[in-house]
Amino acid sequence: MPEKEIHPLEKRVYDRIREQNMLLPGDGVIIGLSAGPDSACLLSVLCALSGRLNIEVRAVHVHHGLRGEEADRDAAAALRLAGSFGVRCGIVRIDAAKEAEKNGTTVEEAGRNARYRIFREEKERWEAERGIPDRGNGMTAGGFDLEKGPERPVGRIRIATAHHADDSSETVLMNLFRGTGLRGLTGIPAMTGEIVRPLIGEYREDILAYLKDKAVPWVTDSTNLNTEITRNYIRHEILPGVRKNVNARAAEHILQAAEDIAQADAYFRELAGQYCGRLLAGKNPAPLGADPGALPGSAPELAVGTISGSAPEEAAGTISGEAPGNGFDRKMFRIRCSDLPKTPEILRGYLVREILRRIGCPAKDIGRTHIKSILDILDGGTGRSVNLPYGVRVEREYEDAVFYIAGPGQEPQSKMDPETMKEGSGEKRTPDEALEACFRTEIISAEEAAKNPDTTYTKCFDYDKIQGNLSFRYRTEGDRIRLSEQMSKSLHRLMIDEKVPRQERSRIPIVTDGAGVLWAVGYRTGWNARVTEQTETILRITYNGGKDGG
Repeated sequence: MPEKEIHPLEKRVYDRIREQNMLLPGDGVIIGLSAGPDSACLLSVLCALSGRLNIEVRAVHVHHGLRGEEADRDAAAALRLAGSFGVRCGIVRIDAAKEAEKNGTTVEEAGRNARYRIFREEKERWEAERGIPDRGNGMTAGGFDLEKGPERPVGRIRIATAHHADDSSETVLMNLFRGTGLRGLTGIPAMTGEIVRPLIGEYREDILAYLKDKAVPWVTDSTNLNTEITRNYIRHEILPGVRKNVNARAAEHILQAAEDIAQADAYFRELAGQYCGRLLAGKNPAPLGADPGALPGSAPELAVGTISGSAPEEAAGTISGEAPGNGFDRKMFRIRCSDLPKTPEILRGYLVREILRRIGCPAKDIGRTHIKSILDILDGGTGRSVNLPYGVRVEREYEDAVFYIAGPGQEPQSKMDPETMKEGSGEKRTPDEALEACFRTEIISAEEAAKNPDTTYTKCFDYDKIQGNLSFRYRTEGDRIRLSEQMSKSLHRLMIDEKVPRQERSRIPIVTDGAGVLWAVGYRTGWNARVTEQTETILRITYNGGKDGG
């Protein structure tokens, strides 16, 4: 394809799409079109390349019910822009504020969740039009893997977002400042399941230059200029200052480091996977990292680590054995602890994550706190245990660590006697480490609360309305949450109404006081201790289990 036929940015995107198999001939692609510069660029580029790629383009604009006339202007601009390229564009209106209140999240997070839900609904409708059967979203065992390229089915529908290189560098910094492991420093990937990001290698200044060259109109969302929002602060204050005073190519260097970190992360994951694979095959692997050059081949046959079922004659990795009670009925993994102290701690952490992955524990809410708790058990004496989200429990039995998981339909209860507290500041853990997710409490001013609004894992309460002591635990039978002055609801019914899968209901941490449930983490906060205009003292509670990952 002669380069003179297309704009240089379009050529780079074309090469990226082909090299990474983002889109195949016959695919359809849905663009999330805000009408801002990034999505306007993405629309223009994909339309310019649609003939060469043999793809069909559609767009969806989500009106969040915020920003009044400005949001109406954006929706109209999206329709005009899509129409100028001959692209079908759907406008979907939501009430982001109401969804945030219903789900106990920030408005920003509620809007993001709604956008991706709408994109996927449009994807399913389009695939139904094409007569394509539902084969998963590319991330499940029953679907396909987008990253396998030509092996995946063609003619399917992709969702394209306009994330670019500056977004990725901002994400790296934001995760670094908030606390993360290697995975959080790898930046935004080019593809995630059904979602593709064709502009991920382009910088904002090149996108703006392209829009000028092609005379493509776009609009500005005023909230993107609000530096009280963390990402905007990094975008408008930190990175420009670093470019000016430290290195003009700072963002580029951040992404280069992120690429190296991504390779290290992939290597550690492969190393842990190889180790676990040999354990499941009934072989005795070498210590993690003993012979890195041997990967991905076999490790030396050194009898330094074993994994087995509950009986010696069972095959390695067999799911069997006696349950420890409290709703756990399946013994999943038994590993000899004497191996792990011989390996670097970072590799031990990857091994623990790999074991959790293999027994079906999602990575989403497993953070650094959980991993450290398991490593403490591996290093400690017999009798210690820890309960994790998703019905997982790890116990030390003499020389072994045993990973259990709850059986189908069961909801294991924590056996803890919850530690209670009502103090101004500090970190608290349950006495027997059953929850092992760190809650932090602190008294803050109204000004600070306004500057740093609630998020999924941080909530503010009226300190003076809290009755008795606080406790941090999992749900138990009879727990209720008050949703208004006149209405309360059992947590069991709330979980059903919120369509929380049965197997996840017992894994949700809750905060309670003497009057009932104050907060079902990740879902709703109670009415009793809500912050109002009359609130004088604000208690902020942060759950770190979902955010400090590594």
